[in-house]
Amino acid sequence: MTPTGLNLLNDKYIGPGKLADNVATLLEELAIGNIVATPASVGPLWGMPDAETTIGAVITDLTVKLEEAKKTISDMETLKDSTRTAYKTFEDLGPSGKRKRCALLETKLKNMCKDMGLPGDNQDMLEDFIARSSTSEPDEATERILWADNPDGVTFANTWSKMRELIGNKQYHGFRRDNKLHHLLAPLHHVKELKKLGQQITEEQMGIKIFSFTAEYPDEDPDVTGTSVFFDAVIQLAVELVQPWLKKNHRRLPPNLKFKITLDGRPLGGHDQVAVGLVPLIPGFKAQSSFSVLPLMIFNGKETFHNLKQSLTGLAEDMERIKKDGIIFEGEKYSITYLLCVDMSSLWKIFKGGQNAGDNFCTWCMCLKKDRHIFTDPVFQELRTDLVCIFPVSLTQVVFCGLHARMRVVGKMLNKLGTALHQVGKMDAVRKLIKAVKEEAGINAFNMFQVGKKIQATALIGGNCTKVLKAMGRIIDRAEIPNQKAFSHQMWADLLWFDQAMRASAEDVTKTYTPAALKSHMDSFTLAYTNRYAELRPYVDPAGCCSSPDTCRCPRAFRKTLEAGDVNYYLHTIVCHLPSMLDRHGALGYLSQEGFEASHKIQRQIYAKATNRDGGKLKGRTAATMILIHQYWLLLAEAGRLTWDSCQAIKARNNKTQKT
Repeated sequence: MTPTGLNLLNDKYIGPGKLADNVATLLEELAIGNIVATPASVGPLWGMPDAETTIGAVITDLTVKLEEAKKTISDMETLKDSTRTAYKTFEDLGPSGKRKRCALLETKLKNMCKDMGLPGDNQDMLEDFIARSSTSEPDEATERILWADNPDGVTFANTWSKMRELIGNKQYHGFRRDNKLHHLLAPLHHVKELKKLGQQITEEQMGIKIFSFTAEYPDEDPDVTGTSVFFDAVIQLAVELVQPWLKKNHRRLPPNLKFKITLDGRPLGGHDQVAVGLVPLIPGFKAQSSFSVLPLMIFNGKETFHNLKQSLTGLAEDMERIKKDGIIFEGEKYSITYLLCVDMSSLWKIFKGGQNAGDNFCTWCMCLKKDRHIFTDPVFQELRTDLVCIFPVSLTQVVFCGLHARMRVVGKMLNKLGTALHQVGKMDAVRKLIKAVKEEAGINAFNMFQVGKKIQATALIGGNCTKVLKAMGRIIDRAEIPNQKAFSHQMWADLLWFDQAMRASAEDVTKTYTPAALKSHMDSFTLAYTNRYAELRPYVDPAGCCSSPDTCRCPRAFRKTLEAGDVNYYLHTIVCHLPSMLDRHGALGYLSQEGFEASHKIQRQIYAKATNRDGGKLKGRTAATMILIHQYWLLLAEAGRLTWDSCQAIKARNNKTQKT
């Protein structure tokens, strides 16, 4: 059944008295197809490991109700021509609506029993199911006989479902025992054995290995440890995973296969950790889905230039080799192209020189830190050529993350607005802004705090930043100073437009977000931002200055200008480099890190429920190793390379090795 159908069954029909009150409704829904029965064995694919139990309970209850309905219909008086006729049995009744529905229900019940693997093709199988459902727990000898031949690969399906849903051993065993599912769910020791064999296959086929190196800073753990996956194996697996979609849609692999490389630092299990991932940009993969992220490496350590260089050098060499030679799949050769998408804090660290960039502010242009508030300098449109990335990519193949840009820019702009309001109306004006954001954007947890002379807003996630951008017009009307509303409306409208440009498809970029439109919005944003936040500062005309900074006494005028602190990295990048990136890549929305950020949640769940959390007695099995093995176990099973037969082949090989 579909997830919606299963929820409906639980709400309406499962439980004491529920089916009796709603049996007519269930007959109706089965008759018109609102509830469609499908094999219970696919329940785990929808995240429903208890689908068989629920459907089994329905079958049991419906079997009883079916017999009651037949008897009721048989005893019913049939009115014809306003006269009473004799009682008729169910089989003697004509094709009335009630009999049709009863017959339909009986047919569907039989089909459901067949889907669950019950024997027979008549009413006996319903009785057999009821009898089997009420049997007591079989003894160990009986269970060995029941599962000796592993009927229809049920053990593998149970193992796959248990791993996908992160069900613990105690949960699985208790569920099987308490619900008397010994005929439907494989014994725990069978599942554990199959999982272990699959882990061995995964380690061998994916080339999973542990590495370590010495940390640079004394406040880190002296030995940085991590786990990596063989890059060639990941590329091959990605191509295999997309084959079913390509065949279904009558498509072929493109001659050039694009892959997005991304990395991010995060805390996990009390460690500073860095994760590196690969996202295939191939038709058939959802670029922003967490399930499209293929992990390449995890290591426990800080996200520093030293640590990244030590850990990524081998991966970069493999990437360079694959880029040069391409890959062969089913006799055809395909070229490989990489795009790199990271947040700005990581960007400097993966380029040669790390953070020791001196006065340079931007990785794309020669902007200096002191000049970053100047949006219109033509030098900022020239791509720099003096930096070398750890990965085999050029600056034209590097994009900034739209998700992080949205978060940092909205945060910066709220801080600027809050600080400006505080200078005029103190905290009363700031509280007015807080209330407006909460009510208009619907962010109840939003708040702002005073830090020195500045106001700082609480960090916002990407979705809340979008809410703020869309509601900012109403927020400005409620909280902004009257004579500044026009400037604030203009720059926030431009920011919303930039955000939409970063999300737009290639077709929309061509039609709407053209270079001329981008320049127009850049100019209007720059003017509005300067008029709103620029202050009077001393200014000396360079043409009339003696150019002796220490002894200069040239006349100084006052000019309304911004200062460097008014502009952060992402604001500079959006205003100065968004047009060139859209021109190079056509669209940026699918290149952000949203899917990769979502994959952190999956790995945290695996860490909590399916690893030793860097403890225990498993030698050589760190939590990072177990996370990667767990994810690729499921991916290899999806690709058809990890099966019941392949596990048995490994088992036979292991037994032969032990004997010799």
